[in-house]
Amino acid sequence: MKRIALVLILLISFNFQLKATETNFAFYPQFSYSDETGFMAGIISYFRFQFKDYPPEITRQNITANVVYSAKKQFAFRFIPSLYSRDGKYQLESKFDYDYWPSEFYGVGNKIFDKEPEEYTPQKINFDLRLKRRIKNNWHILALGEYFHSRLVKTEEGGDLEKKKILGSEDYQLVGLGTGLVYDSRSSTSYPTNGSLLDLSFKGYSKAMGSDYNFLQFDLIGSKFFSFNSKQVLALTARTILTDRNAPFQKMPHLGMYMRAYNDTRFIDQKLVNLRAEYRVFPWTSKFFERIGFVLFLDTGQTAAQINDFRLNDMRCSYGAGLRFSVFLEDRFNLRLDFGFCKDDSNFEISGGETF
Repeated sequence: MKRIALVLILLISFNFQLKATETNFAFYPQFSYSDETGFMAGIISYFRFQFKDYPPEITRQNITANVVYSAKKQFAFRFIPSLYSRDGKYQLESKFDYDYWPSEFYGVGNKIFDKEPEEYTPQKINFDLRLKRRIKNNWHILALGEYFHSRLVKTEEGGDLEKKKILGSEDYQLVGLGTGLVYDSRSSTSYPTNGSLLDLSFKGYSKAMGSDYNFLQFDLIGSKFFSFNSKQVLALTARTILTDRNAPFQKMPHLGMYMRAYNDTRFIDQKLVNLRAEYRVFPWTSKFFERIGFVLFLDTGQTAAQINDFRLNDMRCSYGAGLRFSVFLEDRFNLRLDFGFCKDDSNFEISGGETF
């Protein structure tokens, strides 16, 4: 499905600094158009602060919120606080998502565009908790929790979702708990210029905890960052997600979420591998233009029902370029706009923070 998109971002920052409480607040209106959403408008906002008695080396508390609404009656709200303890040993990352988003379902599998998708409208609520504790040097242990609720408000008559042939077609809820291990030597969490990240997590969903499904999910992320100089960074990452066969389709890995040329709902299956590379540059030093940067990227990957079903010639690929605007210059917390392309499709993405 070929998509033509026009994007306009109004880069007006309302940035207030209260030095006594070390508080920063900024919000950015965003406007966009594509044939998937029609005209879409929204606001991305950032709030950073620090408690008065915290040592200066502790990362600031920060909250990100985003709301968008489209001409096709698509609505999404994100609320993402990240809080640190006074001694820096604990970090609580949570995320609340609400989506009412008319979408397209292409089926399950690493398929090409060989059939017309089904139209459906999901209503989803997702609440994630991720507590991280430093145990030694750059090593951290994780405690994970999640609540997820899904309801298909509308489905296409005669389709697989309407006939309840796909797991997740009915109303359901999930409650999951998990753990993990993290090694993080990155120079920054918002814009790393060097260092490494290894993030291994495991989560289980059980009817004994109130879930309507029993399944397990394993997620492994490895990233490496190289700095050529103060303005240029090469970022590399690899990801593997393994989910068992009892998972509803909304909780299976979606390759489209990591491939910027595709819709998020493309290429859904139980297993996923993904490789990504980005060249990031902020070329200018003048007072205003030093906030503006650019990115070139390459994404590749595939999904499969089983590990032994992965094939090198089935890898999907997307490439593209992006624009960055630093909301908070001292740690390069960026507003990003990415254009992705491939032989089958094209897409754009507007969000806050880097993709990895």
